[in-house]
Amino acid sequence: MRSKTSPYSSINIKFILICAFFLLLLIFILITNNPSSFSSQQTTEIHMISNSSESTKEPVPDSATVLACDPSLDPLTIQTCNKIPPSLAHALVHYATTNITPQQTLKEISVSLGVLEKKSPCNFLVFGLGHDSLMWTALNHGGRTVFLEEDKSWIELIQAKLPALESYHVEYNTKLTQADELMEIGMGEEDCKLVSDPRFSKCQLSLKGFPSEIYDTEWDLIMVDAPTGYFEGAPGRMSAIYTAGLMARNRENGETDVFVHDVDRKVEDQFSNAFLCQGYFREQEGRIRHFTIPSHRARLGCSTVLLPAKVVQALNLNFEDIHSHVQAQQRFNGGTGIGPNYGSSVSDEQKSQIYKFHRDEKKEKVLEKKSRLDDAEVLIRKMDLEARSLQPSVKVMLLAKLRGYKSDLNQLKREFKRLLSPDAN
Repeated sequence: MRSKTSPYSSINIKFILICAFFLLLLIFILITNNPSSFSSQQTTEIHMISNSSESTKEPVPDSATVLACDPSLDPLTIQTCNKIPPSLAHALVHYATTNITPQQTLKEISVSLGVLEKKSPCNFLVFGLGHDSLMWTALNHGGRTVFLEEDKSWIELIQAKLPALESYHVEYNTKLTQADELMEIGMGEEDCKLVSDPRFSKCQLSLKGFPSEIYDTEWDLIMVDAPTGYFEGAPGRMSAIYTAGLMARNRENGETDVFVHDVDRKVEDQFSNAFLCQGYFREQEGRIRHFTIPSHRARLGCSTVLLPAKVVQALNLNFEDIHSHVQAQQRFNGGTGIGPNYGSSVSDEQKSQIYKFHRDEKKEKVLEKKSRLDDAEVLIRKMDLEARSLQPSVKVMLLAKLRGYKSDLNQLKREFKRLLSPDAN
């Protein structure tokens, strides 16, 4: 006899399956919304492993260390007891409780931030103490951030609120009205082209009154956002920009990122292009301009200013003076190349003395002109090496110009040699 199946049995099975499905769904929702319970379970398991390791006398990191450092653990379970860095904590509190915002825009700050993300912790020198100073210190957490400020009363006010900031009072002896004069000095005087410690530079633009530790430190970043430069009686940033470039070139090795703010103004625009070297320009965002300047002590580099005008000036060897001097000497020698022709009115002894005097004078002039030619050749060689290390778009343009300068210099050398030959017409 075949047994009969109850029609309710299939209904019970379906009901059980539906309940099981909803139960699993409920568990999944609880896990998603409250992972801490599972985190604590895994933490407990880690503590058990730690305790068992102690019983076997094998050193195992404590649970907090394991949770913070073991990449194999689920990120949801990672728990650390590390405190927030003091510089960052102070910055968060400061900017959360004030209505005063930094002088630079978000996009301008992002230019410096991109470099700090790569180099921090590092040595960061800032010309100016302002509302953004605490931000720079926080972004350079673990490094050294130093501020140079012209206003002593402002330093005292800021230090009373933010004593952790490292700042120094400095004085500037320039006026904004001297900008054109100082540009001519910086571009023209040989002392301003030499790479040296700013303290010992003879260039009028070099700032020499900083604390010694400022000069003794190799700065990875320099921000020029001071001194004041928006009215005629202000110091202007002429010397600050020049000195920042000199510090960067004078470091033992490596490179320095230099930022100049307010380049929409004449002085900041012209002096940054002239003394930070256009070949080292990286980017500009809004009113901030970024240069990356390599050490000139570690390798040959461009002159203080890598501009065609400076090359022309370096090659300005006063060729007409060389030519006229040699021709005058030939006329003086009567065209014979042997000695002066004074006639019978002068004794032989007097002729000998006069001849010796002019011979020594000519020798001195020749050595001077030859030295200037050699200096120009060395300068072009240095600039050629530096140009080859720049970005392709800049390199091609500079190398093309340098080839023209080399050709002009070689022509001058050949003409100079020809004029000094005994059979020169």
